[in-house]
Amino acid sequence: MTNFEIAYDIGLEELYDKVRMQIWINEELQLQPKSIKETIIRTYQELDR
Repeated sequence: MTNFEIAYDIGLEELYDKVRMQIWINEELQLQPKSIKETIIRTYQELDR
């Protein structure tokens, strides 16, 4: 496996992890009261930068 292939695989893995986290957050947000929901969204946006 070349360095390019390894880097590509790692990039896909990171993207997959990010998508899984977004799905989990969306599911959790549906269960939370509005005030907690806004805090979670704001915190996630700060971490995503």
